[in-house]
Amino acid sequence: MPKIPTFTAQTRMTADVADIKTQYQAPLTGGPVSQLVPVMQKLNDYYVAQQDLTEKIEAKKETFIIKGEADKFLKQEENNYNETNAIQNFTNKWEQLTKQKLSDISNSGVRNRIKQNLDLEYGDYVYNIKKQSFKALETESTNTYNSEQNTLAA
Repeated sequence: MPKIPTFTAQTRMTADVADIKTQYQAPLTGGPVSQLVPVMQKLNDYYVAQQDLTEKIEAKKETFIIKGEADKFLKQEENNYNETNAIQNFTNKWEQLTKQKLSDISNSGVRNRIKQNLDLEYGDYVYNIKKQSFKALETESTNTYNSEQNTLAA
């Protein structure tokens, strides 16, 4: 029977790529390269500030659009004298609107800023709904009382 040749590895197996090391390295502490470090840092700071400002502006624009839609929801609940019902109706519409608008935004930085802005605005909307509901309740109560008095007087 013929013998199958086998081989024994001479070195260990590796997935490392062969690399070339040079003796030349640029130190950042002296020479002309060290003069570029502050300039590069300023460029980096400028770029970061520019991106931050761009995200803030985009977030403000989108927040104003969403607030415009929310104002329509607030107007719809203006004559609802049942405070709990009015808040629940507004909250359902608010959550649906914000979820839909935030899903359309691909930049996560802008999305997070919008979410923070809307979280701050939500409390104001709830306060305004409570105020409107109380006014509507007073009006409804007065109308009911007047109707009752007119019925008794007739």
